[in-house]
Amino acid sequence: MLHLSSAAIYERLSKPTIQVPVQMFHSTRIVNKASHGKTSHIFRFQGKSTSSAKTKGGFEFFSLRSVISTPGPYMLYGLGGLIPFMSAPSYMYLTGEFNPTIAQAQLVYGACILSFLGGVSWGNHLNRPEKASLESLSYSILLPLVAWPAVLISPNPTSFLIMTCGIIYAGAKDTGTASYPRWFQNLRFLLSTLVALSLSATLIFRFTLESDRIHETDKHDNSSE
Repeated sequence: MLHLSSAAIYERLSKPTIQVPVQMFHSTRIVNKASHGKTSHIFRFQGKSTSSAKTKGGFEFFSLRSVISTPGPYMLYGLGGLIPFMSAPSYMYLTGEFNPTIAQAQLVYGACILSFLGGVSWGNHLNRPEKASLESLSYSILLPLVAWPAVLISPNPTSFLIMTCGIIYAGAKDTGTASYPRWFQNLRFLLSTLVALSLSATLIFRFTLESDRIHETDKHDNSSE
């Protein structure tokens, strides 16, 4: 067993330590290192967040408070952009009939929105040209290419599926883009969710309302006979 003299013990205990807390998001650990300096120092290293969506408590998927803090013009135009999407299934529900013309108008408007979102992404890269690449810019080109065939074959169930998938993909992409403000990420998540639900409602009415109308017509024909 190693025996230390009282002088050696005093010298070892008198050495100050440097406490280095290493923080990775919400977890912290303390690292003690011996130093020959006369004073103690504390250095803080914070883990670098890869996305502005990470908060003190970890990854915050959606924050209604962040949506409320959206600047007025963005909130106004964002919510106003929902009107053409939500009015289509609302009209069909109130009238009890599936209207192909209104469904077509909803899909055309969805194609315009997807193309607009592609332009937003393209413009975002103009502010950071050093970050631009073929892969990152291809997303801006992909959205109009998704919307185009959906309009060409509309209105049918496949066109609604294509448009809904495009809206969901664009919303997920924008929500996870670290260069966007937190309020914009949450606003995009909210708007994309409501748009996807509106398109899905129209697709459901494509079968349920039309089937009910055909059933009533057949029933009337049978009663006439």
